[in-house]
Amino acid sequence: PFRILGAYTSSPLTWGVHASSAKAPAATSAFETSSARYAVSRYGSGSHLMALVDAMMRKTSPPTEFVVVGSLDGAREALADGTADVFMWEKFTTKPLVDR
Repeated sequence: PFRILGAYTSSPLTWGVHASSAKAPAATSAFETSSARYAVSRYGSGSHLMALVDAMMRKTSPPTEFVVVGSLDGAREALADGTADVFMWEKFTTKPLVDR
């Protein structure tokens, strides 16, 4: 048995959903139907868990295909080469890339 001893943070992280701008319509369609290939840093990571939580919140089937990419750079490469359709990453980590 486990019990929660305390909270590590008092506010939740904000997550961004990212897709290749060159493939945005196809990625959006895949994302909406839960057939998207999700880039995740590793199984059990925030990017993996948030993909599952998002599907649960939208009341859709959970994603079934995950591409383990290891890092944010790996996620960007996976989008660029078409290995993945979408990735979810913490907003403030990706903000400098999005603002370019």
